[in-house]
Amino acid sequence: MERSIDTETCPIIGDRDKCFVVVVDKTWYEGFIPFFIFFANKSYPNADILVYVRGSLHEDIATSIQHIDVPSDKYIIIENWKTDYPASPLFSKISRWVIDDDNIRRYRYAYIGDIDIMICQEAKDLFESHIIHSEIIELPYSNIVRPGGGFICSL
Repeated sequence: MERSIDTETCPIIGDRDKCFVVVVDKTWYEGFIPFFIFFANKSYPNADILVYVRGSLHEDIATSIQHIDVPSDKYIIIENWKTDYPASPLFSKISRWVIDDDNIRRYRYAYIGDIDIMICQEAKDLFESHIIHSEIIELPYSNIVRPGGGFICSL
């Protein structure tokens, strides 16, 4: 199901400059993919969704994705990504920070997150908050430690 992007003809190139990015290990969390695509699109319709799957997408998941109300030009599923590395939740978590392919390079901003965290519209735009923060710290990324949680979220 991998779709690579043709920069000359693909409608998502140039129309939107933001995307959500997740890495999913086939043996863990694959069932969250349709929900993530649906909620990310519903909350941020001007952003695309890139899903890197470490393995082949299960037929039932692919069918579920086809039945959600999200145009197919809003998401890209990259299957069999980094399958030459060990299958483990830890590797999947770590690998999302070093994605290096043409799909992600086409966007100016990428919000890299967890597949099991549903994206909801915030009072202040999620992307804008991180863009402002990256400008303040004068770095090309924005890592924010969540208040009271000690967890990092990033753009």
